[in-house]
Amino acid sequence: MARSSKKRFGIGSLIATILGMLAAFYVANRASEHTRTSLAEGARIGDLLETFPGFILGDAWSVSTEQLDLIIGGAAAGLVMLIVLYAYGANRNTRPGEEQGSAAWGSPRDLSRYRDKSPGRELTFTATEALSVDTRKTRRNLNVLCLGASGTGKTRSYVLPNLTKLDASTAVTDPKGEIMRATEAGLRARGNQVRALNLIDLKNSARYNPFWYFNPEEPETSIAQLAECIIANTSGKDSKGDAFWERAERALLTALIAMEWTGAPYDQEEAPHPTLPGVLDIHKGMGGSEENKDQRDSPTDILFAAARDAIELWQEDPTQFRDEDQDRMKVLDYACRQYRLYEQGPVETRLSVVISLGVRLAPLDMHDVRQILSGDDMAIDRLGFEKTTLFVQIPDTHATFRFIAAMFWQSVFEHTVYQADHEEGGQLPIMVHAFLDEFANIGMIPQFERVIATIRSRGISASIIVQSHSQGKAMFRDDWETIEGNCDTILFLGGNELSTKEWMSKQLGNETITMQETSQTYGMNGSWSKNTRTVKRLLMEPDEVGRLDNDYAILMIRGMRPFMSRKTAA
Repeated sequence: MARSSKKRFGIGSLIATILGMLAAFYVANRASEHTRTSLAEGARIGDLLETFPGFILGDAWSVSTEQLDLIIGGAAAGLVMLIVLYAYGANRNTRPGEEQGSAAWGSPRDLSRYRDKSPGRELTFTATEALSVDTRKTRRNLNVLCLGASGTGKTRSYVLPNLTKLDASTAVTDPKGEIMRATEAGLRARGNQVRALNLIDLKNSARYNPFWYFNPEEPETSIAQLAECIIANTSGKDSKGDAFWERAERALLTALIAMEWTGAPYDQEEAPHPTLPGVLDIHKGMGGSEENKDQRDSPTDILFAAARDAIELWQEDPTQFRDEDQDRMKVLDYACRQYRLYEQGPVETRLSVVISLGVRLAPLDMHDVRQILSGDDMAIDRLGFEKTTLFVQIPDTHATFRFIAAMFWQSVFEHTVYQADHEEGGQLPIMVHAFLDEFANIGMIPQFERVIATIRSRGISASIIVQSHSQGKAMFRDDWETIEGNCDTILFLGGNELSTKEWMSKQLGNETITMQETSQTYGMNGSWSKNTRTVKRLLMEPDEVGRLDNDYAILMIRGMRPFMSRKTAA
């Protein structure tokens, strides 16, 4: 790191100056005394220097009070003072060679102290740079922002090399299913458990049930987050309609999810495990009549009416319910209160909300999707406790099941954080790293800007992989700066999108270069001159970033000079 060359005159400098002046006075005073007395005794000038040490040692604590000796000693002390004043007075805040900027390229040696002897304990970025997963050693988090246009090797030169050697639990977004095909055999050979949520070929997918990963201590929070995730990822990309309808649908969906979580009907001894298809079935039981606006006789209305009766009994005397049912009754009360918000609207509005929510949930009614969501084989709860690799295979030709992928990632982060918080030391036994490939196509993970800022201490990290800087900005708007700010590593693999090039260029910073200017005039009194001065220049101009060789990548790690190195070979 560049430092200023300007020195400060503090107390230490003052004491040193005074001691220096006293020493100069003493030496000059004694030298004057020795010279004066020796010459008076007839000594030769050439012998004065040789006899001076003996003269001093003969009476070390003596100081001459002769006027001439005092004057010479004072002059020596004054000379020291003038030298110090000149040194500090003439000193300027100069940084030779860095006047306009200190940006420069780093070398692999700069990163050597942050490496690990075991390849499985490193996150690899380029052919020559990697970072130890020991965050206490590096004092940097393992969150990575990887930028690269299509064809620059995001999967080939970053995801695959790390996935095949990293000793960790991993979860991976797998567009088109190519990553799993390339790594499954090797992962199993290394002892990893491999499971896939296949949203491309639904018949070959493991099952996934988000209800299994609710926070058992705060189920209402998990219910609200699941409802938010579904609403956020089933709204149109440019949806700018009345927010009332979206809020009404969210309240209704929250009520239905909460009702399903309680295991309705409420009086069952052993309630079935809740599922999203069950939520859809409760929704299908809704209805209404425009002729009779007070009619409340649909199966779902009857279900909630019975739930309210049970809530009244519970509130009157909670002891008549089993201890294990207390949390269930709280969530049932929450479901009824959210359903009441929906019921407050006129019948026409309620019918519109029901229909609109039904459209959102339509993909859940597909036979294969219902089968996937009917149980759980993904075992997200094993992440961090055994070497596991979970794939989320998403189609790249449509976004029909994007909300399912978003729900999965929400479950991953929510549940691993919960488990880490309940481990001694607050950290998972095995590091968990999420490779969020095609991050812009997996939907909105609720509160992701908060997640990315808090997972480091729990032994969890993520690689956010996008095609351009503008993709993230479009998704998260102002929160995108928070997300990128919580990534201590930025890996740029290439691209030609203007805002990405400009952003990368600014991130690299300015360097100082020497510019020579020549001037020549012709004629009878012609002249020629040459001037040299320092000027500021971006380490890489935006157009130079766009022309980055396809075999090279730019790596930036917080607190270090940037690296330009060859990409990792898959």
